[in-house]
Amino acid sequence: MPAKFLFMPRDIERLEAEMARHERRYKANLGDIGEAVDVSSETWHDNPAFDEAQQQARAAYAKLKELQAIRDQATIVTERPAGDRAEIGCRVRYARSDLRDDDEVVIGSYFLIDGDEDEVSAQSPLGQLLLGAKVGDSISGTIGERRVTITVKDIAVAEEYFPEPLVEQGTDESSAGV
Repeated sequence: MPAKFLFMPRDIERLEAEMARHERRYKANLGDIGEAVDVSSETWHDNPAFDEAQQQARAAYAKLKELQAIRDQATIVTERPAGDRAEIGCRVRYARSDLRDDDEVVIGSYFLIDGDEDEVSAQSPLGQLLLGAKVGDSISGTIGERRVTITVKDIAVAEEYFPEPLVEQGTDESSAGV
């Protein structure tokens, strides 16, 4: 695992929401364990409901801890990329040696939850090949079980990922009372 994980603001919000979902699931499973103990005279021995709730609680807790570890190492990317090389927040059009037509993706955060259809995570094999590339670069690597060469055709900032900052009203001198 890298020392830090880069996230765009919207993706860190989604990660935190996913963490909250797993925490709720874990707490609900703990409640199910209590119910399974109350319902059966066999509190833990030969109690399928207890065993199932315990397994579900362990799975939810393990996922929660995994997501917390990622969040603890997350760095939020707030600046627009320059667009001169492929990085998180860039839309990249490329040709791939095993495909007939050009394709286009947005390089997203290290970890995606509910990513857009045209978005790839920075940690994915395609994301890793594209990161740092410039227009005209050809990069070879493995995607799935295929050895491919990717040629970068165009790089642009994915503006929809970087909303404009709010401008305070009433601070413009021309709007002062007449």
